[in-house]
Amino acid sequence: MVLDAIRNLRKAVGPDFPILGGVTGPFTLVNYLLGPAKTMLLSKRDPDVIKDHAEKLSVSIANYAEEMASAGADAVVIEDMASSPDVLNPMIFRSLEVKPLRRLTSMLSVPCILHICGDVSKIMRDIPETGAKVFHIDPKTDLRVARDSIREVILAGGISTLLLLKGNEAEISDALLSCLNLGIRIIAPACALYSETPIEN
Repeated sequence: MVLDAIRNLRKAVGPDFPILGGVTGPFTLVNYLLGPAKTMLLSKRDPDVIKDHAEKLSVSIANYAEEMASAGADAVVIEDMASSPDVLNPMIFRSLEVKPLRRLTSMLSVPCILHICGDVSKIMRDIPETGAKVFHIDPKTDLRVARDSIREVILAGGISTLLLLKGNEAEISDALLSCLNLGIRIIAPACALYSETPIEN
């Protein structure tokens, strides 16, 4: 269904309109399959089990992402919410998820956009090691720190979805200009939009 949607969208909009595919990151997918409690417990007590699952899943995810690229997607967004330092120790991220993410990105023929929720200041210097070309950032992170931490990865996002829900035009314009001044190259909502978000925002 997703692949058909990408093909149909590509036919409808032509070659000059960018289309993004979307997949779930390896650690987050492990989290879904085993459950949060078991995943966190094994990450500490038997990390090789989680590492093995994440490595194997990275290949399956890459194969699916490549199907999206073949269907017409110009880039693939990897959503890895469970890797957020808000819930996961940064040391566990480094030891269990960076390598599977790098394996995943290395298998793709299109650029990758990595999204991790929350304040990611503690893992910013690890992001280039994942192989992602673009890092989609949550404004919970100090954007100035993010820009100074990694220069080799393009930063995207930066606009609070709550601001887009409740803010006015002037407030949103100020936030956009602030992101531009801080070096955010691709201005976008920081996460999924609220369904009630005004279309004009």
